[in-house]
Amino acid sequence: MTDLSSKTLALLRRLSRLADSQPDIQTFLGEIARLSTEITGADSGAVLLLDKDAAVLVVTACHGLDDATAAQVTFQPGEGIAGRVLETGQTERFDDVIGEPQFLALPWQEGAIHSMLVVPIRTAERVVGVMSLHATAVGSFGDAEQAWIELLARQLAADIENAWLRETSWFDPLTRILNRGRFEERLDEETRRARRHVSNLSLLAIDVDQFHVVNEIHGQFVGDMVLREFARRVADEVRGEDILARWAGELFLCLLPHTDQEAAIKTAERIRVRVMQRAFRSRRGAIPLTVSVGVAVLQPGGSTPLEFVARARDALAAAKREGRNRVAVGPSTPVQSRDPDS
Repeated sequence: MTDLSSKTLALLRRLSRLADSQPDIQTFLGEIARLSTEITGADSGAVLLLDKDAAVLVVTACHGLDDATAAQVTFQPGEGIAGRVLETGQTERFDDVIGEPQFLALPWQEGAIHSMLVVPIRTAERVVGVMSLHATAVGSFGDAEQAWIELLARQLAADIENAWLRETSWFDPLTRILNRGRFEERLDEETRRARRHVSNLSLLAIDVDQFHVVNEIHGQFVGDMVLREFARRVADEVRGEDILARWAGELFLCLLPHTDQEAAIKTAERIRVRVMQRAFRSRRGAIPLTVSVGVAVLQPGGSTPLEFVARARDALAAAKREGRNRVAVGPSTPVQSRDPDS
């Protein structure tokens, strides 16, 4: 049994600092998997969470296991020991799991896993996953290890709920990109950063041309599908550091850090061409669409982030006035769009 006194206190302090830093949930879970093995002396550990769509347990984070292989592992509720713990909500501990009828040995566990500790992760409403720890030696986990992992699982459940709530509050439920509220926060952050470091910052205002026609002809359900696909296409044309959000309806904004006007226009053109080149699909047939894009560049001085947005939207309005399906910079300076083959 591992001596848990001073070592565990140090690890819990690290966990507290990690939670306070508010990392993304994948990073957080990976650190939890690593800390759980350190606390117990396990050879490997995994956090398995319930996939809401498929209703199966999936290895969301692990330590001491091959990530690519572990990512393919799933358990139905009631299947294997992990699935049984998910279903019953009760911790299970084995000094030697070999011979346990419900133990499903995975390829890397054949003959190598003896001790096993599986603890439920329970939120206020239900069990949402399990923590699973494995050791090659017999009798590796005792009451102390179990007590600490159960404590860790309770803390993890609270952190998972907070992370889900935080991420849910940040994203548009239809398109799964940032919503207006979170975008305004990032806009303020990036505007301050650009001014502090005297770096370029550009903003695109992107609007689907005459989108109301799609809803009128095909219905709102098809319109929603088109908006989801549209958001995906736009996301494919921007960088990971760019910040894409749904501002309202069919209007999207995309913030481009470290990007001058020329580069912003090129990005806007890629988006315009990508949308125009391939029609969207529905049961009634193809739905051709175009977009208009307004480009604004952050100016020196005291203009506010929302004034920055207003300039991009003014440029968008100019593109609409000039006939749509084009990119415009500033309130009245359209940039003539090129045909895809030119």
